[in-house]
Amino acid sequence: MGLTRAVCLDHGAAPAGDVAFAVYQANPITVGVELFHYAFWFPTTNGSSPMPPDLFSLWLPVGLVISVLVLVLGQITFRRLEGRFAQEL
Repeated sequence: MGLTRAVCLDHGAAPAGDVAFAVYQANPITVGVELFHYAFWFPTTNGSSPMPPDLFSLWLPVGLVISVLVLVLGQITFRRLEGRFAQEL
């Protein structure tokens, strides 16, 4: 066990690798790529290749929520700015 992991376990905090993985998986593009990998490559294996942990139960809904929030915020922002767009050009 590495020093960082041991220190984190002593203090009850999540190991740095787990936090980095959670931030990495929170990206909706990453979730989409992992789902494509699973959909295309898993059938070619004998079933022994592991799937990323919690891909369907946690990361897919997180990715969808983040994507919808970014879409809604973008729509609101561009709707507010579209009236002044021609004048600013």
